[in-house]
Amino acid sequence: MEKIRIQFTLFSAFYSPLISAMSGGFLKAEGLDPEWSVSPPGVSALAALKGGTAHVAQSALSQGFVALDKGETPGVVHFAQVNEMDGFFLTGRKADPAFSWRKLEGAELVTFKGGQPHAMFKYACHKAGIDYSKIKLITPGGPADIDKAFRDGQGQYVHQQGPFPQQLQADGIGHVVAQVGPVIGPCGFSSLAATPAWLQTGMAKAFMRAYRKTRVYMNEAPAAAGSAAPVCSSARRWSFRCKGDACTGRWAPPSCHRRPAHRPPEHLGEGARTGVAHIQRHAGHASPLLEKLECLEQPCLVVPAPEAEPRLLRKEPHDAPLAQPDGSAEFRD
Repeated sequence: MEKIRIQFTLFSAFYSPLISAMSGGFLKAEGLDPEWSVSPPGVSALAALKGGTAHVAQSALSQGFVALDKGETPGVVHFAQVNEMDGFFLTGRKADPAFSWRKLEGAELVTFKGGQPHAMFKYACHKAGIDYSKIKLITPGGPADIDKAFRDGQGQYVHQQGPFPQQLQADGIGHVVAQVGPVIGPCGFSSLAATPAWLQTGMAKAFMRAYRKTRVYMNEAPAAAGSAAPVCSSARRWSFRCKGDACTGRWAPPSCHRRPAHRPPEHLGEGARTGVAHIQRHAGHASPLLEKLECLEQPCLVVPAPEAEPRLLRKEPHDAPLAQPDGSAEFRD
């Protein structure tokens, strides 16, 4: 069995399509033995692709804009989507069924200082019609630092990716008051990246066969009792195998896994590309290549080619029944 190395930027339930490809046995059914890791704090998972220590990285289109702003062509390409909706939530100290984004003005918010979470939150504030400059930001560091700060009493609200917010609520520390994704709308929130050379290999073709089957399974398999969608039960299968809190949460939130976040088509659709372009433009990225992102000519994006091989981005009919998750995979810290 061929070893495939996968690196996550952040290991979260929100990336369950990629995680379930491993835990559900879909990769092994294609002859691939997955080995996964998480990029160190402050280091992009794309660095592992360039360094040759990973074949596939969970990343985002926004990771390519640093190079694009310098007029450079990124050395990796994004070839499939993981999800097309922002996976962050706002959590307050008290339950607030009447919450409105206007309440953030003048309030203390624990959040990220930069990167995609910051850019998307600013855009969400813009879409919600509030003055971002009036929010009192507390920026202690990465996801774990943000969670600790709120648990230690800092801030009236906290901006986090699921399942951190749901865990805060389960622990009686906070209450989820809003979801960021619906305010922003469809966007290329998370995608899979690889080098152009790897995408021409047989391993890449095998990976995409497994990944397509995973996405279809997560949307079409019968849901477990009490689950909001099949993908919820799929995510819970692996979330309970994680050791301690190493997988950023002990509970997979149903709200993170309903459509349209993980729709079966695996390609980066027009809405996802256009959404990213709008968000990055609002964040101050002025690269003319943003226009190319919207018209399918962006150099860090693999474009579907109907007659070209390998046909990695096309959804094709399955010629065999989908493999069912066997529950045998064990995750390591």
